[in-house]
Amino acid sequence: MLMIKSLVTAWAVAFACAAGAADDAETVRALRTESNSGLLTRQIDKVMADLSNDFVLVGGTSGIAHAGKALMRDYYLESFKEPAFVTYIRTPSQIAISDDGVRAVEHGTWQGVWRDSASGTLMGGDYQAHWSKRDGKWLDRAEIYVTLHCQGPVCKP
Repeated sequence: MLMIKSLVTAWAVAFACAAGAADDAETVRALRTESNSGLLTRQIDKVMADLSNDFVLVGGTSGIAHAGKALMRDYYLESFKEPAFVTYIRTPSQIAISDDGVRAVEHGTWQGVWRDSASGTLMGGDYQAHWSKRDGKWLDRAEIYVTLHCQGPVCKP
């Protein structure tokens, strides 16, 4: 009887953890959607809302690391001033939550879009993001981009 009770308890805990992980994955997905919306509408506060202060981004073409929330704010504000810049779009394909519910990894594809009088530029590839839950709030700690295709003037070496 004790063994059956232990198995039922273990199953209930596993079920509750899986349900919590699904909720957390949907939260991360919604935060990504909000960030994408902020990029498209040039609302810097939406873009920055979920970046941790120690955020790190590794660029897809340059491979250069950008560290710190303040630096990223400046980077995006400069992009918004560029008339040809349209947006970056990150589309998650998988979000996995750690067993303890405090870390997540997001895998997906990304696109960068610029318009110009000639032909515009479209680049994109794959990305991975590292999320951490701090004080009950999900924060984006790091993003790594890999450019797999690029067409247009922005792509010049």
